[in-house]
Amino acid sequence: MNAKTVKCPGCGKSAAGNFCSHCGTPIVSVCPDCEAEVKPGSRACQECGASLVPAAPAPGQPVDLGSMSPREAADRLYNRTMAASEKGDFVEALKFAPMALQAYEGLGTMDNDARYHVALLRLTTEDINGARVQIEMLRQSAPNHLLALMLEHQIAERSGKKDSATRASKAFLVAYDAEMAAGRAEYRDHQGSIERFREAAQVGVTGKK
Repeated sequence: MNAKTVKCPGCGKSAAGNFCSHCGTPIVSVCPDCEAEVKPGSRACQECGASLVPAAPAPGQPVDLGSMSPREAADRLYNRTMAASEKGDFVEALKFAPMALQAYEGLGTMDNDARYHVALLRLTTEDINGARVQIEMLRQSAPNHLLALMLEHQIAERSGKKDSATRASKAFLVAYDAEMAAGRAEYRDHQGSIERFREAAQVGVTGKK
């Protein structure tokens, strides 16, 4: 039996299921504020008036993926996947990860920033081999690529390989100064993550911040 189709409150297109396949907006049935039941596709709760439409990722940026460039759409789906994963909402993360991967694959040529995104999406879906493919591509551009070392550390920790995780942390700390001096665009884009990893690596390796 086909799922009921409603008008998406985000982009206005027909949608079915829990999420809009066009823009990713949740098709909510329960108000997140008062938990009252709401009609799917509603823009606001009829009980408390809370908005049921997620805020746009940036002022003036359209919600509809169809109005974005292919790279913007891929990045939007990546951000939504990672945000869900960080909140522990793995159902939503696994809903959007395949859409994000398909979007990046449709770009053809990918830069290192996109490769890092794809590797993290692969890890979200437990595709370790797929993540390693992107790690090798990052290493081709720089043998001691910081994002590649961060990914290696994450894979090692997931696998319970403490020695491998420590080696990745040490290699990161050794390469950090020279790599950051190289001024790679992907380092600027992920500076917050890099600095957080650096602090954690210093504590893990030396016991000091």
